[in-house]
Amino acid sequence: GQRDSHPDAAREFRDVTLAMHKGSARGQVIIEIHVVERGTFVLNRLWFGTNELTPYWIGTDVGDRNLLGLGIAVGGGVIYASHGLVPGSRDQWAGELRLSDGALRGTRWGANGALTLVHGSEAYRVAGTEGTTAKDFRAFPYRRFGGRWGVTYDVTTLARLSAGYRLEQVDTQLPVAPTQTLPDGQVVGVDLHLRPGESRIATAQLGFDRDTRPDPILPHSGGRITATAEIGSGALGGSYDFLTVFGRYEHWWPLHDERQTIGIRISGGAVIG
Repeated sequence: GQRDSHPDAAREFRDVTLAMHKGSARGQVIIEIHVVERGTFVLNRLWFGTNELTPYWIGTDVGDRNLLGLGIAVGGGVIYASHGLVPGSRDQWAGELRLSDGALRGTRWGANGALTLVHGSEAYRVAGTEGTTAKDFRAFPYRRFGGRWGVTYDVTTLARLSAGYRLEQVDTQLPVAPTQTLPDGQVVGVDLHLRPGESRIATAQLGFDRDTRPDPILPHSGGRITATAEIGSGALGGSYDFLTVFGRYEHWWPLHDERQTIGIRISGGAVIG
C-alpha cells in the first residue's frame, strides 16, 4: 500500500493520511482517507499590561472555529482597564461578539458579522510635549456601539476577497475649548477630531487574503499576504471622512528536515483624514 499526507488539510484537521489498497477486480483500487480533526476551540489573544496613565488592563479573546460541527465560527472578547490619576478618566471596558460562515451552503461565498460595545475615556495632553505624567493630561468619556457586516468570496482554495460595511454610533462629552500649554508658555487649541454629542462612523471595506501556510497556529512553511482598505464618508451615513490602508506579509522557511523554521513578518499602514 501507499500512504501520504495532505499538508493543506492541516487548516481543519490535525492529520490527514491516505491509504491505497487493491480493489475487488483488476485495475480497481480502494482509497481510505483517515482524518484527525483539529480542536476547534481557540484562544485568539490575551491582553494585560500597565503604564503611567492606566494602572492595569486585562482581557481575553476566544472562539470556536466550527460550532457543533456546523461550519460556523463564533468568537468574542472582553477587556477591562482601571482608571488612573488623569482628571476626567474612568474605568474602561469593551466587548465584542463575532459570527461567520466561510462557505454558505457549500459555495465559495461566505458571510460574517460582529457587534462591538466600548465604554471608555480618552486622554489628551494639556501641558508640555513629552512624557506621560498624569498632571499633563485630561480625559473625556465616550461610548461606542455598532456592528460590522461583510461577505467573502474564495477566488481559490488559498485566496479570498472580502467586502464589508461598518456602522457605529459615538457618544462623547467633549470639554469646552480644550487647550495645551507648550514648554515656552504659549497656549494653543487642541483638536480632538470628534464631534460633540452623538455622531456616526460609517465605512466601506475591501480586502484580499492569500494564505499558503499549512498550519496557521504553528506555521513552518509557506506564507500569507493580506491587504485591506477602509473608507469613511458622509455618503455612507457617517460623520467623518477618512481612509485607512493596511498591509501585512509573512513567510516561513523550514530548516533541518522541518524540525526548525525561520520566518519574517512585515506590516504597515496609513490613515488619511
